[in-house]
Amino acid sequence: MKIAFFNTLEIYKNIFPIDDNNREINAYKLTNIIITGHNLYYPNVLLKTENNIVLPLLERTMSLKSSTIYEKENMNFNYCEKPIKTICDDPLFFFIYNTDNYFHFIYDSLPYLISYIQLKLEIPGLKLLMQYPNEQKKDMYPFVVEFLEILNITKTDIILLDECTQYKEIYISTSYTHDLDSNLPPRKEIYNFYQNIVKSINENYVIPTLNTPKKIYVSRRTWLHNDFSNIGTNYTTRRKLVNEDELVEKLKTQGYEEVFTERLTTIEKILYFSNATHVVGAIGGGISNVLFSPKTTKLEAIVSPTFLDVNTRFKYSLDCVDVYYNFNTEHFEKTEFKTYMRVKTKEGNIVGEIEKIYDNKLLVSYTDGSNTGWNAQNEYKQIELNMEDVEKLDNGLNSTWIYDI
Repeated sequence: MKIAFFNTLEIYKNIFPIDDNNREINAYKLTNIIITGHNLYYPNVLLKTENNIVLPLLERTMSLKSSTIYEKENMNFNYCEKPIKTICDDPLFFFIYNTDNYFHFIYDSLPYLISYIQLKLEIPGLKLLMQYPNEQKKDMYPFVVEFLEILNITKTDIILLDECTQYKEIYISTSYTHDLDSNLPPRKEIYNFYQNIVKSINENYVIPTLNTPKKIYVSRRTWLHNDFSNIGTNYTTRRKLVNEDELVEKLKTQGYEEVFTERLTTIEKILYFSNATHVVGAIGGGISNVLFSPKTTKLEAIVSPTFLDVNTRFKYSLDCVDVYYNFNTEHFEKTEFKTYMRVKTKEGNIVGEIEKIYDNKLLVSYTDGSNTGWNAQNEYKQIELNMEDVEKLDNGLNSTWIYDI
């Protein structure tokens, strides 16, 4: 069957008019829906209605230079009918987006809830339709649950998808950061959204014993604690700053406190960054928490090699404060192929990440399905490939690197 993009359907409600970047936020309504797709996890979920199959998102994975698997397949899908066992009468807001990667969750996924909040004003019983972060994880990360709770969304407001259920109505929103062009600036509403979260926490939560440091170093030295339960997609052991120990010691003499954001609760994280005057850290999910900082916060973002060449859009999460981009970095490996570099076979049937390099061969981790990020806590298939049979997808985006201190 031919797949339709959700934004080609009739608009149910215009939430925000077109802005200076031609971004328009609309809501779309589907009825009598069955969930299907290559698998039932982001970004592969499809919505089957009585008349067509709908792709409910338009998002691009910058590091893979690709959009969804369906767009690669010319928007066709071989749908197989499955028995309907239950009917869900609750009105639902589609919220099966990236909840695996911390940066993508707070920058790309969380803003969809601006539309949810607007729709809920006229549809009081509206709940979220969600799914677990990936096929190998059977619960939500604490940071996902905690952000939802801050927005007064509890477990009773969430329904997990089921392929044998027919859903009476599902509402879909256009993206505040993707859709039209993922590299365009986001809707301005997202910045007010983050600051309203800060305001809500300051008004509703008091932690008397919490003394937040004014000068923060966002650490990537996760091997000091090995607690990955709340980090999401973990790149700290791959895109590793090899001389970070030396950097930490230098910053401590300047009054900085080393902070492991993955070990803070969401409320603690937001309070840390909203109270900080100075933040230093390697570019990545940890420093994107300056979205909750005031404009006057001074950020030094240490940019690992090629990061912004691939992820230019990441700057939109940092430019909201007084940021300085430090490019005094270089790769640790000087070879053409580097560990954790992403590659694909020239036939295009395997896309993966280099685990080991020896002689003229590469050991590559890969999956059979669409994969938006290599979560270090997941297990992957591996294959040995000849260097001459693969093409590089990046130039060492997630490879180890050195900072010129």
